Amino acid sequence: MQTDNKIPDSLKKQLKGYEAALLRTESLLTFCAAFSFMLLSFFLGFGSDRLWNTTPTVRLLIILLGISPFIYYLFRWGQHWIWKRRTVLDLAKQIQSHHRQLGDRLLGAIELADSDHSDEHISEELQIAAIQKIAEQAAKCDFKKDVDRKRPTRALAIVVLLCSLVGILFYIVPDAFNNAFSRWSNPLSSISRFTFTILGIMPEEKIVPVSEEFDLKCKLDPASRWKPKNLAYNLENSDSGTAPFDKNNEAELKFAGISKVSNLNIVAGDTDASVKIKPVQRPSLKMLSAEITFPKYIQRPLLTQEVNGGGVSLLKGSTFMLKGTVSRELKSAVIKFSESSQNKKISTKYAKFATGVLNADKSGKIELNWIDKHKLLPSEPYELKIAVIEDRAPSVECPGLTSFTAMLIDESLKIKIRAEDDYGIKMVDAEYYIESTDGKKSNATEVETVSLSAGKHTDVRLNSSFTFSPELMSIPEKSLVVLNGITNDFYPNRKVSKSVIHRIYILSHAQHAKIIQDRLDRIMSQLEDLIRREKESLTQTDKISKLENKELSKQKATDKITDQKMREASESKELKRMIAQGMKMMKEALRNRKFPDKTLSEWSKLLEQMQNMSNNEMKDVVSGLRNAQSNKQRKKDLEKSMEAQRKMIAKMKKILKKMDDSLKSLTVDNFVNRLRKEAKKENDITENIKKMMKDIVGLSIDELPAKFKKQYFEQITTHKSVTKNAREIKAELTAFFVRTRIEKYKTVVDAMEKEKMDKALIAIKKSLDVNHTGASMIDSKKLADNFNKWADIIGKSGDKKSGQGGGKGGGDSEIDMEVLLAMLRIIQGEQNIRDKTRALEQVKNKKTEYKEKSERVADQQNDLFRLLETIKQKIKCPKIKKMLTLAGEAMEDAEEMLSKPQTDLETIAAETEVIERLSGAFQQSCKDSKSQQGAQMMSMLMQMITQKGGEGKGGLKPGQGGGGFSNDPNARFTGADFKKNEGERTVDQTGGTGAAVKLPEEYKSAIEAFYRKTRVR
Repeated sequence: MQTDNKIPDSLKKQLKGYEAALLRTESLLTFCAAFSFMLLSFFLGFGSDRLWNTTPTVRLLIILLGISPFIYYLFRWGQHWIWKRRTVLDLAKQIQSHHRQLGDRLLGAIELADSDHSDEHISEELQIAAIQKIAEQAAKCDFKKDVDRKRPTRALAIVVLLCSLVGILFYIVPDAFNNAFSRWSNPLSSISRFTFTILGIMPEEKIVPVSEEFDLKCKLDPASRWKPKNLAYNLENSDSGTAPFDKNNEAELKFAGISKVSNLNIVAGDTDASVKIKPVQRPSLKMLSAEITFPKYIQRPLLTQEVNGGGVSLLKGSTFMLKGTVSRELKSAVIKFSESSQNKKISTKYAKFATGVLNADKSGKIELNWIDKHKLLPSEPYELKIAVIEDRAPSVECPGLTSFTAMLIDESLKIKIRAEDDYGIKMVDAEYYIESTDGKKSNATEVETVSLSAGKHTDVRLNSSFTFSPELMSIPEKSLVVLNGITNDFYPNRKVSKSVIHRIYILSHAQHAKIIQDRLDRIMSQLEDLIRREKESLTQTDKISKLENKELSKQKATDKITDQKMREASESKELKRMIAQGMKMMKEALRNRKFPDKTLSEWSKLLEQMQNMSNNEMKDVVSGLRNAQSNKQRKKDLEKSMEAQRKMIAKMKKILKKMDDSLKSLTVDNFVNRLRKEAKKENDITENIKKMMKDIVGLSIDELPAKFKKQYFEQITTHKSVTKNAREIKAELTAFFVRTRIEKYKTVVDAMEKEKMDKALIAIKKSLDVNHTGASMIDSKKLADNFNKWADIIGKSGDKKSGQGGGKGGGDSEIDMEVLLAMLRIIQGEQNIRDKTRALEQVKNKKTEYKEKSERVADQQNDLFRLLETIKQKIKCPKIKKMLTLAGEAMEDAEEMLSKPQTDLETIAAETEVIERLSGAFQQSCKDSKSQQGAQMMSMLMQMITQKGGEGKGGLKPGQGGGGFSNDPNARFTGADFKKNEGERTVDQTGGTGAAVKLPEEYKSAIEAFYRKTRVR
């Protein structure tokens, strides 16, 4: 306070007292106000925490609301009492507000006492006197009483009240108090809010499946002091509501699926929580593979196979491991087997899993399940079907080979064998055996195996082939060969697998000739029917031509002419079919090297004449009738047609006569050949016994040495065949005489009766059965002589021969036809030799047998060479002769190599050269032939022969190589089950159409196949 000496001490004392009282009051008010605002700020923070989780920003604002008044009051107090302390004048002004008059005077006195404001016209004494007087008046008043004492009291009461409330709060809820004070005093801290309601631990973020219903469980903490009955929730952009707490203080919230991130706010009592709901796709399987380890015997590397379609096939005995990749990092994965209800954990790494090694013992199901890092499961467990398969036996077949095939003994058949197996083929072989035909019961002979190809573990398919050659395999004619392919895989102790059985009947040349003869006989019958129909047609045409001109011009006559034309057109097609049938029969006849060349030549001429007739007379007949349909001069056109028809009928009659003569001659030749064949068999028996005689004479059958026993029984078997065949020839001769009335056939039958052939056959059998060598040799020789004598009787030129009725063919034309046929036969023979050469390579390891058979083929090559040399003598063209010479040189090379023996590609190349040279010579001969019609027929025959070559058998064009004609299987058919067929089994021979003979059903089927094969549709 400013003091001045002019102010009396009493007044100064009064003013100091007033100042001190004012200081006390204002200090107390300042403290109470500041402290009250601070307490109110605390109460505001405490209350806010009860209602919600006060954020640090709000807490900061709350404490600022408390601190700001505190600072303000402190600042104001400091301003009044520290840095801007009140002056005497300020005190006087405050006193003036309480004492109006006294205050005015006191204010005036203090102003007067202020030296700065004193008036220079007023004396100092006067000023002092005036001030003194005012001091005396003021002494009567107590300025301290003017200070307001109620406000501090009220302020202090408020502070006490607030402090009391604070104390009560601290006493009642110390935890809440302390938590609120800590949060209030440190507003920016992360101190959690104390609540009377305490929820269990709630996640900050919850991952849920996209667009799928989900739930969230909220549980009150056991330490919760306030346990409300419900809680309120609100899911952003979705659902809101309340949920009750159950007796376990747990509330379950259920929500519909969401597709985007949303916040879930939960309020329970005085607490709340917020959870971010994040929808994601469920973890899905991206890739699954199986690492398969095969059993040791398979010898295959580890196989990694991608699993598709929910299943995998495994070989029994294998082990495997499943490896997969999921769309999200995994927390765990399990596997469950169908036979177990337990889940088994499997290893995981990031988004991949592996099951470990599993055994493929039996089929079943495997269930794979996984949990990703968000604890989400897949939509459903992945179910994998495990198919455990047995290592099945391999399959084998002979593609292209029918169930029943027939072939000539000197032909070859290339047989393909194909084996398949999923896990490797060990080998492919063929096996066959010969079915016996001489007893009532079918007894299979020893099974022969042909080793073909060895396979590897990696071969799932193995193709092989071999050439089946009855002649080289020492299979006799009229045998039924049962053949099948065999194979095996690498499965331990597996039995071999076999293909279906294929039966191959080995035709004799006589049987084959008989088939051809019967078919030619059928063609002759068809020609006879055609002549009859043409006569009827001629009669009908003649009736039409004799109509009156008026009647002849009517539509009715036109219709009759049309019918005749259509009939003749049909007959023209029939004639062409007959020619085609004849050509096919010639092709079949060329296969049979024992079929008479004379008959082939005769029939080629007859077919040529039929072809000329089809192109000329038959064409004129149809043309005349066609003209008669439209022209007005119908009589003239009909006469022309009838004239052509009469010429055609006359020619057909001549051809029919020549056919009949040719077939009769063929029958004679067949009987002669058959008798001589049986004579040779009996002579062979005599010679063979003669060779063994010194070692076996006087011994019983059982006592025969082992090395001769088999040979001796072969003689017995041969004689049984002679007995059967001789009786068949006798029966057929009898029947043929009845049909043809040719006397010499009866002469032979009478001679057989006179010589007691049947008894002789029985006597030889008895001698052989007891090893009476001398008697059997004498009787066999005598019977052989008789067979030859009877053959001479049949073959003598007492009857008309078909060769005499061939007509005038035209000199060089006939020679050309015979040459062309001979060339075709040589080509076919050379192809057969080439097939046999290939077959010999299969038995190359059997040195003794290989050499012997190769020499036999060399002899056949020599026979063809001699035939070729004979043909060359009939050829005048130097160019063709040169081609044949070159072919002969290649034949000699082939023969030399076969004799070594050598059957490799070099030999086959020489044989192929022969075929190509002969093919070129044949084509050139056709061009140079004087009979172009016959040459065309020979070219057609060549085409027919080369149309059905087997694998590796192309045409006969130079550079392409030749092809066999005899190894094509016949049409498919099924014979009887010969293994179960019992009873009499006699086989028909050829020659005539005598007494009916019984033929095993399977042989009938085989032979009938040839009929079907040679039939022209």
